[in-house]
Amino acid sequence: MSGTERLQLARAVACAAVAVPGVTRLVGDATPVEVATMGPNGKVAGVRLSPRSVEVHIAVDVLPLHEVSAAVAKAVRQVLKAAGDDRDVTVVIEALDDISTLPPPGSARGMSR
Repeated sequence: MSGTERLQLARAVACAAVAVPGVTRLVGDATPVEVATMGPNGKVAGVRLSPRSVEVHIAVDVLPLHEVSAAVAKAVRQVLKAAGDDRDVTVVIEALDDISTLPPPGSARGMSR
């Protein structure tokens, strides 16, 4: 896969991830090491394409978190499948945005059993 093709795939993955309800943005700089896919014409922050897996680092504003991460993983797998790619997908929730909308501690709202 050429650098341009990698960048195109990373952009498609990014678009699929941010289209999921509850995802507010991709996060590429939450750790000391930037998470991004580099290409000849730029980079896609928050998406790392490695030889064996695809990582998507996101910020969310809804609960429950596992439902959002599962939906992102599913959306990314669909993009990869359309590209003939069967790499594993890892979704990392790096941040909670607009935490004022989160339920108070100990509240049952947003928790699943």
